[in-house]
Amino acid sequence: MWTLIRKNRPFGRLLLSSLVSELGSHFTYMLMIVLSYEEHRSMVTTMGIAIASSIGALVFGSLAGVWVERWNPVRVMVVANLLQALLIGALFWLPVNMWIYYMVAFALAVVRSFLTPAWRKYQVHVVDESDMMNANASIQATRESLKIIGPILAVAVLGLVPKDSQVIGYLIDAVSYVLCAVVLFGLPAATPTEAQATGASGGQSFREQWAEGFRPLKHPILAAVAGMFVLILVGISGADVIFTAHVTATGNESLDVGYLFAALSAGLILASVFGTKFFSRWPLAIRLGGATLAIGLCELWIGVSGSLLSMAAAAFVLGLFNSIYNISASTYMQVTVPRAQIGRFFGLMGSIFSTAMLLGLALNGLLGVFLTPQAVLYWTGGVLSLAGVLSMFVITIAERRYKQQMADTAS
Repeated sequence: MWTLIRKNRPFGRLLLSSLVSELGSHFTYMLMIVLSYEEHRSMVTTMGIAIASSIGALVFGSLAGVWVERWNPVRVMVVANLLQALLIGALFWLPVNMWIYYMVAFALAVVRSFLTPAWRKYQVHVVDESDMMNANASIQATRESLKIIGPILAVAVLGLVPKDSQVIGYLIDAVSYVLCAVVLFGLPAATPTEAQATGASGGQSFREQWAEGFRPLKHPILAAVAGMFVLILVGISGADVIFTAHVTATGNESLDVGYLFAALSAGLILASVFGTKFFSRWPLAIRLGGATLAIGLCELWIGVSGSLLSMAAAAFVLGLFNSIYNISASTYMQVTVPRAQIGRFFGLMGSIFSTAMLLGLALNGLLGVFLTPQAVLYWTGGVLSLAGVLSMFVITIAERRYKQQMADTAS
């Protein structure tokens, strides 16, 4: 990791900007979810924040990818971070009102619809394909390192101040996004040749460029990976709210859910730092399908658990396998999708994944009305376990068919 950062300074700054914003984001996350749940004691109402965010990403995701292809990705990232600082900082002065939270969550999702494809586009500019898995592992490991500090720090700070002063966390997050924009400002842009290779319009209409975002899905393995990703998102949508409700239902403080997130991050870091050289050798079907199966079983473990320690242990194991899945899926998509379509593809995926999350939120939220948080965890864990088993078969078959197609074409 350190070797890659030393030899690739633009990537190092890209990574640093993510870390700065990541630390502050835990305060906003804890406040928006925990305060909302404490205010209404309703999983459905609290999930409305995630629903509003998903709608914003769904509406603007695929469109933003086309615009990002035409603009300087560094400039997009700088402006996006400043806009996020403005939106989050405004929550410090606004009342704890669910409709305000929904509107801010929607607006943040719209801004991030531009930020995510710009990030992916710039990453493939500055990182060689041979270093991509190490780069993704570095991103995840360093982000998750702060996720261990972030939730605990958020719980400690927010627990020490009076409840009516806890909104100070929003200002902390806003400052982090301003610093993030400062770190990104001045990064070298792509050369004309690179810009041309990564999405110059070439006289195409907006609609034609948008339609090209679907083209990579003709790749059978890539389509299988994306399809399994959708099933996973349906299964885990609203998991953060469900975890919060389950922790509260077992007699713990709602803010104690931060310790579960810290344990999950510890597992992610361990696998990211030390596991890449081992699991990178596994078949793709095992890295994705097997990891998904393990994630589902861990959610079932959390549902069965009644103690905070046992739930934290399950979250740690979940983090190990989540790291394997995230790094493998991200790297596969980045190295498979042509550079000329990377921004549009990830923008489109943002819309598709948001649709899956909305479906999952609606289903899981509805179940939360009639069932206990524990029962919802049984449901989500079962869906993920089934998706894992299914994905191992689907990806294996897709790989065999793709290799046969390549062999037929060569002959």
